[in-house]
Amino acid sequence: MAAAPAPAVPAAPATPPAAPAAPKPKPRGDYAMLQDAHPSGIASYDVLEDGVGVLTVAPDELFTVAAEAKAMGYRLLSVLSAYDRTDHFGVFYAFLKVADTPAQFAELRLRVVLPKAAGEPKVQSLVDLHPSADWHEREMFDMYGIQFLGHPDLRRMFLPDGWTGHPMRKDYKEPEQFVALREGEDVVVRTNEEGSW
Repeated sequence: MAAAPAPAVPAAPATPPAAPAAPKPKPRGDYAMLQDAHPSGIASYDVLEDGVGVLTVAPDELFTVAAEAKAMGYRLLSVLSAYDRTDHFGVFYAFLKVADTPAQFAELRLRVVLPKAAGEPKVQSLVDLHPSADWHEREMFDMYGIQFLGHPDLRRMFLPDGWTGHPMRKDYKEPEQFVALREGEDVVVRTNEEGSW
């Protein structure tokens, strides 16, 4: 008697093909005009978590792009901030187009990415274009050590001139103690002792 044929082993299901990546969003309106006008100065256009777009601008093109945005009606610098990521620092800008009606109002966002591999972060100052950038740039210098080239008075804003490091950087080491001024006299503050301040 012949042996019964072995039962057929079901074939492993084929791995479904990976879904194609979503297409990169395309800029529209003023974002598209700026990107078209500066093809070598604008690296990318992205949409942030809040649904608003942002143009990533080369550091040496920032002043030119910001000046053109101002000429387009974005005359109010509403945000200037910075951040520290593993491989880069970033500086973020938001400009407002002030208008008579809500339909005319608009916001335009720019950012500059400063790779850590390039050394200490440097970007052009916008103080000559937007005087309100003055203290914002000083704060980002104090907290992140970002050099704003061309700033008329770039110095620390909150910490004393001799302070070591920049507290918002990921690599910042808090000092064990520092000297502070309290009620007209120098006081040694130990950062790990509760109540020493």
